[in-house]
Amino acid sequence: MRHPDSWQALIRQLREHRHWSQEALAEQLQTDQATVSRWERGTVQPGFAAQRKLEALADAAGLQSLNGIERVVQCSPFPMLLVDRTLQVIAASASSGFVAGRSVDQQTPEDERTHFKAFAERLEQQGFWSRECEEVMEYSFARGLDIAGAVVVPVMARGAVYAVVQKRT
Repeated sequence: MRHPDSWQALIRQLREHRHWSQEALAEQLQTDQATVSRWERGTVQPGFAAQRKLEALADAAGLQSLNGIERVVQCSPFPMLLVDRTLQVIAASASSGFVAGRSVDQQTPEDERTHFKAFAERLEQQGFWSRECEEVMEYSFARGLDIAGAVVVPVMARGAVYAVVQKRT
């Protein structure tokens, strides 16, 4: 399931790209303007049928979607996350132990938080979240006698940078 904020972003981007009012988008989706307004404000999420229509409209407009990436992450047998710049989890594999809709920081085990925060700062400092970044970054730290960490890959979709994170143990 897509993170609620990403539906808001997709609706805004689609309307801006097509120069549609909320009413015009509502007409395309066979709903009313008030419903589109609630979706765009994040008060309510679009239902399944509306989500599929929004994805189809975005694809037809040539807007990149996170839909395929979300599915890959969710179905991965490996611990994997898809996060936005605010480090909110948009999608997570079952083996990751994380849940979509909450921040990575809230879900990171206590003993890893210091390392995670330092890495998040490094991502910011090295320009990971800029649209020009194509650099894969590695995050590692000692956990007892073991080395733990993750590989982080930037993904550009809908004019923003997202991160696909695969945990290494």
